[in-house]
Amino acid sequence: MGVRAGVGFAGVVCCAVLAGCTSPVSGTPDASAGSGGGRSSSPAAPSSAPSTTGGIGFEAPRVPAAIDATKYLAAPCTVLTPEQLAPFEVNLTGEPVTSGSTFEVVGPSCSWEPVDRKGDFNLLFADKNEYGLSDYYREKKRWAFFEPIEVGGYPAAYFDTGSKDLRGQGFCSIVVGLTDTLAFSVSRQNGPGPRACDQVRDMAAAALTTMKGA
Repeated sequence: MGVRAGVGFAGVVCCAVLAGCTSPVSGTPDASAGSGGGRSSSPAAPSSAPSTTGGIGFEAPRVPAAIDATKYLAAPCTVLTPEQLAPFEVNLTGEPVTSGSTFEVVGPSCSWEPVDRKGDFNLLFADKNEYGLSDYYREKKRWAFFEPIEVGGYPAAYFDTGSKDLRGQGFCSIVVGLTDTLAFSVSRQNGPGPRACDQVRDMAAAALTTMKGA
């Protein structure tokens, strides 16, 4: 099963099977975050002996403790509090997508516009994928980049489903495993150059804090 959704910029669904493109497109992107320094997250170790379900292997590192994100699927904008959003200098009122054709293909999401109106942040729950983070791992060789890391002790990876690495231009996405069958992504479009990856990492970490405490 390929990744159905990764980054949904401006209501644009890059592929029904792959999901999310961080390549520039017109409109408003979905989720990303963070601020501050270089990539400090340590690389996630590859799973040594992937288990299988229904004959399909879990290629990603297994999630250490499953997080129940059910209530946020219906209200994705509530996964980040005003205090958590403050460092990203965005309008605090997010734009949720919980119905319609985009939702049906990729899943629920929320986007926030920076106050300077440069690009967007988007947070997406990829609940249309069957195998969570492993669906992203299966497609990684087709993409511009895929770099495993950890966020808050959970397996994650920076990625871009496009054909060119545009991190230098402020396009970056990260995906984090919540369970072995559910992942969420945070994406940044037109961000502050390479720091866009720090932003998506930090926003993902903030969302994890919220969900762990739910």
